Amino acid sequence: MHKIRQLVLRYPQLSVLMVINVAVWVLLRLLLLCSPAAGWSVLRWCELPCGVLPMLHRMWSLLTYMWVQTDGVHLLFNMLCLCWFGLMLPQGCGWSVGRLYVCGGVCGGLLYAIVGAASGNTLIGSSAAVIAVAMAVTVVIPKRRVTLPVIGPVQLMWITVALVTVDVASVAFGDLSGHVAHLGGMLSGLLAGWQMRKWRFTPIQIQSNTEREDMQEPTTEQILSKVRRSGHSSLTPEERKILFKMSRGK
Repeated sequence: MHKIRQLVLRYPQLSVLMVINVAVWVLLRLLLLCSPAAGWSVLRWCELPCGVLPMLHRMWSLLTYMWVQTDGVHLLFNMLCLCWFGLMLPQGCGWSVGRLYVCGGVCGGLLYAIVGAASGNTLIGSSAAVIAVAMAVTVVIPKRRVTLPVIGPVQLMWITVALVTVDVASVAFGDLSGHVAHLGGMLSGLLAGWQMRKWRFTPIQIQSNTEREDMQEPTTEQILSKVRRSGHSSLTPEERKILFKMSRGK
């Protein structure tokens, strides 16, 4: 319990994302059980419609669909992936896990509305958002090794490739619109990861000690001007030292 509390405090955004997903699933299941009509009404309000024009009339659905899931197994798999990759996201890399999640979900929804309209199906689920997080982390640290049970050490990029392959293969026999949304999440994660990687490895120009001293050291004119304005007592020890060196040089 103490370790869980530490993780929550250390990764607040990741914790909030997972809590919202699980809470929405629990509340929706209870609502469907107690009042099926009300539950289906809420579900219809949250889901993303197919086609650009229907989406434009329900713009809020671009944000709501990515938090709603009806399949408990699907929810569990997505939350495990989100937690696993979210914990590996480097701190201070320019993108937070929450930002990656939302951008991935929005990009997946937009691509679905544009390309997947022919399916005629509505869209719910966090897969596109979670895939965006996984892709971004993989682009930033592709060669990081993680130990899997039975298999042993494996580079992160191969795990992501395997997850994407399984996802593509599974949806190939089912809902094509879901696959389109996943592709949007992948693209969002790849672009974000590229930007994070570029930011992370941008060399920082370090000034030499002499350059810093030249920039920080006040000039003689500045010191004399300060003396005229406020008197000799207003000078700092460093300024008095500079003034003393100047007088000796003369």
